[in-house]
Amino acid sequence: MSMDESRTQMLRRKPLTEVEDDTPPDERLTKSLGPWQLTAIGVGGIIGAGVFSLAGSVAHSVTGPAVLISFLIAGITGVSRRPPRRNGRRPR
Repeated sequence: MSMDESRTQMLRRKPLTEVEDDTPPDERLTKSLGPWQLTAIGVGGIIGAGVFSLAGSVAHSVTGPAVLISFLIAGITGVSRRPPRRNGRRPR
């Protein structure tokens, strides 16, 4: 298979009308996010990006290479933490 054929095959798309026709009516996606939810998602993304860019600029100018150890510790504790139970209490 040539490079052009593989690129064409990887980038192929199914027309939207065929997707809508193939999907049963009870399995179709519905619009469930309103303007307030979409605004909250946008503001959260902007604030999150600001937090990470601020941490990066402070790490670059103030802390130096020790910030790598700090981020590794934070990542390991975040991954190793057990999630809370359904009733809201944390597991022991």
